[in-house]
Order: sequence, then structure tokens, then C-alpha cells
Amino acid sequence: MVLRKIALSVAVMAALTSLSVQAQTTKTEKKHETLKERIDTLVDKAKADVKHAEKATAVTVKKDAQKVKAGVKHAEEKTAATVKKDAQKVKAGVKHAEKATAATVKKDAQKVKAGVKHAEKATAATVKKDAQKVKAGVKHAEKATAATVKKDAQKVKAGVKHAEAVGKKDLHAGEAKVVKAYDNVKQKVRNTYRKDKAKVKAWEKARKERRLCKKQCKANQK
Repeated sequence: MVLRKIALSVAVMAALTSLSVQAQTTKTEKKHETLKERIDTLVDKAKADVKHAEKATAVTVKKDAQKVKAGVKHAEEKTAATVKKDAQKVKAGVKHAEKATAATVKKDAQKVKAGVKHAEKATAATVKKDAQKVKAGVKHAEKATAATVKKDAQKVKAGVKHAEAVGKKDLHAGEAKVVKAYDNVKQKVRNTYRKDKAKVKAWEKARKERRLCKKQCKANQK
């Protein structure tokens, strides 16, 4: 954008300077032809500078778009990796809790069997009382274990749900920022192009008016 403005300013200043010098030095037909060629050369140079500036602007916009796309892709990959790691941690926690619970139940069952065997060796009354105590203990242990497993499962589900919600929120926020940045860059490029295009049209209009004025002056001299 800066290059385009500089090129247009230099071209216009050079054309005006050349026109003023040629008009002051001579008024012959040969010199008028040389002045026309000089103006055409400056116009061609100005158009080439404008074209070069437009190409440079297009390259810059393309690079910015590639950076934006790369940022979006990186954010998506990072979010997906984070969600995957959290899911793996949750699965590992569930598996560990299941193994620990199974080991505890197995140990409790072994203790119960040992207690039953010991009670059988005692008197019938003692066996009955011990059996009742053992059954009550087993039932209580089963209830406590079931309650613990249920609580752990609820915590795991809540953790998974929370991790998924955080991941989706971060992803949507990143996408919104990228889209907004791309729209801002696109609008800036459009505004600059419109301004420069208007300047070129104004310069061309001034050149036509100068040519018309030159013809009228020549006709008046005859």
C-alpha cells in the first residue's frame, strides 16, 4: 500500500514538472510531439508501478491468509490433543478404580471365608452368631463398595463432560478470532484498493484535460 502511494505521487509530480518545463521552453510542433511522448512514457511507468504494487498487496494478503489457516489448524490440533489426553486419563482412572475395588472385594471375601471356617470349628451358638456378624459385615461392605463405585463413576463422568465443554469453548473462541482477523485484513485491502483506484482515475482525468487545453491553445495560436 505504501509502495503504491509513493509510485503514484512520484509519477504525477514527474508528469507535471515535465509538462511545465516543456511548455516554458518552446511552442513548436516538434516540441509538442516530444512532450506527448514524455507524458505517455510517464503514464506507462505509473501504470506499471500501480500493477507492481497490486501484485505485492495480493502476495501479502495471501501470506496473511496462510498464516491464519495455519493458526486455525494448530489450535484445532492442540485442542484435539488435549481432549484425547484428558480422555485417556479418565479411562486410566476408571480402570484403576475398578482394579482397586475388585482387589478389595476379593480380600474381603477371603477374610469372610476364613472367618466362616473359624466359626465352624467353634460351638453351634458361636457359629450362628459369627455367621450373622459375617453376613452383616458382608452386606455392609457390599453397600459401601457400591456407593463408592457409584460416586467414582459420577466424578469420572463429570470430569469427562467438563473437559469436553472446555475444549469446545476454546475451539469456538479461536475460530471466531481467526475469522474476525481475516475479515479485518480483507476490508483493509478493499479500502486501500478503492482509494488508489480513485486517485488513478483523477490523474487520468487531469491528463485528458491538459491535452484538451493544449489543443485549444494551439488552435487559438493559429
